[in-house]
Amino acid sequence: TRSPEWGVETGGGPAGTADPTLGAISGCLTDAQTNLPIVDARVVELETNQAARTDSSGCFDLKDVRPGTYHLSVTHAELGSF
Repeated sequence: TRSPEWGVETGGGPAGTADPTLGAISGCLTDAQTNLPIVDARVVELETNQAARTDSSGCFDLKDVRPGTYHLSVTHAELGSF
């Protein structure tokens, strides 16, 4: 089975944001077996439905997130949902 691995970063205002209480949830998805990036996966923050797609490096960035606890859903056309 394949499972994603990602890092979560919150807090501090992202560049260009006037509100210092906003942060970001960002990370990179990789295939646990091959260590290759998972490209074009859809990452959704379930509380607000904010979404992003992973880039060619498997990385995503959800911007303007208030501090708190969030749940993420990841969907990929070939790998399904996890």
